[in-house]
Order: sequence, then structure tokens, then C-alpha cells
Amino acid sequence: MDGRRIRSHIRPPPPHPRPPPPPHPPLKFLRLPLRRPPPRPPLGRPCHRPDAAEKARSRTKDAWSRKDDKFRPDSKVAIYSNSRNLPFVTDRSYVDAIPLDLPLGDKSAQKITRGHLVSNLEMKSLGDETEGLQSQRDSFSLANVVPQMQSHNAPHWAKLEDECMEAAKALNTPVAVISAPVYAPDPALPPHGNKVLHTFGKDGVSIPIPTHFFPVILARVNGKPVAVGFLIPHRADLTEKDLGKFMVPVRKIEKITKLNFMPDAGPNDALETKSNSRWFQQAFVAETK
Repeated sequence: MDGRRIRSHIRPPPPHPRPPPPPHPPLKFLRLPLRRPPPRPPLGRPCHRPDAAEKARSRTKDAWSRKDDKFRPDSKVAIYSNSRNLPFVTDRSYVDAIPLDLPLGDKSAQKITRGHLVSNLEMKSLGDETEGLQSQRDSFSLANVVPQMQSHNAPHWAKLEDECMEAAKALNTPVAVISAPVYAPDPALPPHGNKVLHTFGKDGVSIPIPTHFFPVILARVNGKPVAVGFLIPHRADLTEKDLGKFMVPVRKIEKITKLNFMPDAGPNDALETKSNSRWFQQAFVAETK
């Protein structure tokens, strides 16, 4: 031996093989009773049922009087805003709220009012008297109100609201109405359609004034879904006769608002891409007979 370390060429024995893991116990699934979702109402929740117009007209006296109803901010909005020292819309926001840059015209027609998105008439027609009274009070929430010129609010916008209720009665079917403001200035339009103006009422809170308003009206006639939309410029010089000019396919309103009112109808359904107003007009022919 020369004192050098001798490397062994003998390999050590392999380690003892580990036993295979025991098989996993079979998965057990908990069987729960199948709960079917409630049936969906046709084309959204109906706002107007066939008896809505009659109920609204009969609910006018005693407890239904509007004299004690005042516009008020939503309680949660007030609490959140006060806790963070943020301004929020109050009833005084609508007092002397005509913006200075609104073109001069008939001041009474251009007066900024509290425009209901869902009218008091529509709200109080809901359910039994208890539900109707609560709905009437809810209609005076400022969350249901946007700045609207007096002559635009009445008579023609109010007339369109009434016609939706009459359509439900004449067609004997629920009629769903989705209405909202639009802020889409167009440089080609006269003021104030070419830019978004803002109010500045007694409390100093600034509110954007819509350039347009829309309702999307949906129903089922003879078992088939029907729809019509109106995109109405917010102008003081319009009359009731002008309403027909602003009837548009629902798809046009969807493109402007980036909203999809009928997601189950598919991307290119004729219900959205065509303006079918015949059913809506026939309702009033039947009503006047």
C-alpha cells in the first residue's frame, strides 16, 4: 500500500424500496337537493301591469296626497358624504338651478326641475295599498331624479310615461320600461346638445344636465317579444308631436350608453336592431276605440 486512499469499486446496495402509498379513499359527494332558480320574468321585471293605469288614477286622495312628500337625498348617500365631508345633491340643488351658459329663451320652459326617471304615477300603481304608498314615497328620492327642463318634463315626457301604462292596459300584458339620462354631446346639435352643462343651485352643488333621455319599452304581444326605444334630445322647444321622430332601435341606445338591455337576445337579434313600433301604436288605437 502506497498510503493512497483506495476508492472502492463496489457499489453500495440499493436502498430498501418504499412501500406504495395506500390508495386514496373514494371521493364522497354530498348530495344536495336541486334548487331550481325562480322563473325569470319576460324581458326584465315588468313595471306596468294591465291594471296599473286604473290603480294609479284611483290613488289620488287622502293618504295618496303628495302635499307632504318632499324630495330628499338617499340616506346612505347622506351618511357616506357627511362622514367624508363630500358635497351631495339636496333639494336645494334644484332651486334657481338654470346654468348661466344655457342659451336665453323662455325661462319658464327652460326652468330646471326635478325630473323623475320613474314617475310618481308609475310607482304608486305597484302592488297593494301598503306597497303603493311606500313606492310613492320612494319616488321622491333624489336618486330617482335628474335635472330636466320644465317644458321637456311636461307635457311630452310625462305623456310618454302615461302611454306606457295605457299600452299595458290595451294589450293586456305587462310592459317593462327602462329609462335613464344620457350624457352624449354632439357638436352638430344646437345648445345645449353640443356640450354638457351643469346646474348651480342654492346649495352650490353642481349637477350635470343630460343631453338626451331615453326609455326602452319591452313587452310580449301574442307570445312574441317586442321592443321599441326613444332617444329624445333634451330641448325646450319640442312638442308631443315630435316624439315619433326620435323612435330608434334599441341597439342605437345600447351603443350610446354602453349598456346591454337584452343580453339573452344575442349580438345581432332583430329585436334590438330594428325599430318595431307598430305594436306600440296599435295599443293606442285599441285604447281609443
